[in-house]
Amino acid sequence: MQPNLKMKKTLLASALMIGLGNAFTASGDVFTVSAGAVPDVTAAPVTGFTELSFGQGIIGNKVGESCSMNGVTGMAESVLLFDINADGNLNAANLFGLLSGNACVTGNNEVGTPMVIEIDGSDSATVSITVADVTGTGWTYTPTAESCVVDFDGTNANGGDACTSLAGNTVTGIRMSAAQVDGAGGSTEVNGGFYGFTAMTGKTRMVLAGSVTIDSEVPAGTVVNDNIIVQVTYE
Repeated sequence: MQPNLKMKKTLLASALMIGLGNAFTASGDVFTVSAGAVPDVTAAPVTGFTELSFGQGIIGNKVGESCSMNGVTGMAESVLLFDINADGNLNAANLFGLLSGNACVTGNNEVGTPMVIEIDGSDSATVSITVADVTGTGWTYTPTAESCVVDFDGTNANGGDACTSLAGNTVTGIRMSAAQVDGAGGSTEVNGGFYGFTAMTGKTRMVLAGSVTIDSEVPAGTVVNDNIIVQVTYE
């Protein structure tokens, strides 16, 4: 019997709450691990989307209220490299990162910045991905359904690819993309007129957005350091 080994890849993002608007940000840092019989799974932020930031949008005295950020909603499909709406169109960003909720400054199209992470693993294995809630001093972060991981079905038999919600903190059975061709109507992986991206072959991507709930008053000017951890594990 072969041993059952699980290799974990952890992406540690330091979360920072700073003054004025009590901004909430996170920046990514990649930690290397080694694997045995299968290639090491890698997880790294995509250039231009390396920070999870609520900008100056958090209102720290709105106890019991939340501020939520659009992630997959309104995202540019050329960034996620996935046809989110399965319509065969390369849709541009529309209100990506928009903030909403009573604990937000929402005027003047106030937006935050979600993080986008690319995962590269064995095309013969599946992975599980966990993003735990973060409880800080006076606030709690949760990924919500605006955070999701693209699960490619690995075949061209149907249009089964989907961005799987992280609202429950963990997703399982995530598959990397099989062969794709750029454009709509390809005959591999994406089909039925969906839009495909060759650069995703053997990989997948996820978007990390979510919400911050104010548990007790966070004074303006407070600096809080915590961590958001994204863990990718071969199943």
